[in-house]
Amino acid sequence: MAHPLLYTYDEAAELIGAPNMGVINRLLKSGVLIKVGANKSVRVNGESLRHFVARRDGMPADVKASGHIYLIQFLHYYKIGLSRNVKRRMQDISNHLPEPATLMHAIPTNNMRRGEIVLHTEYAHLRGRGEWFNLTPKEVKSICSIRALLFN
Repeated sequence: MAHPLLYTYDEAAELIGAPNMGVINRLLKSGVLIKVGANKSVRVNGESLRHFVARRDGMPADVKASGHIYLIQFLHYYKIGLSRNVKRRMQDISNHLPEPATLMHAIPTNNMRRGEIVLHTEYAHLRGRGEWFNLTPKEVKSICSIRALLFN
């Protein structure tokens, strides 16, 4: 689990795409957001957030994916990135490495940037350089279990 990062209510609403305080209050009750002190700060519970936005049966037919959040592995590092064309992106990345990288998982999403921010935030304490992370097998399994990231 990532180190807790603190957000104001407004910052949390922007991060997860909550349009109003009613949604923030529901997320507080469901455990996706955790109130910290009396100063209207919250931290995002990454595990609960994944369950809130993930759809285990894949992308619903009525939601058009804007692209994918991908997880690739090179040696013991993992890259969390975004792309509309994962196959082409894999080729581009592998062309700049001494050996090809391995695609571990691609998550369809209707908001690539927000999805990438959510995962980068969740694993910020494991960031190596840029979008490369030192993930454990448990964290890789957790990311690979996400079938879709859907935002309002």
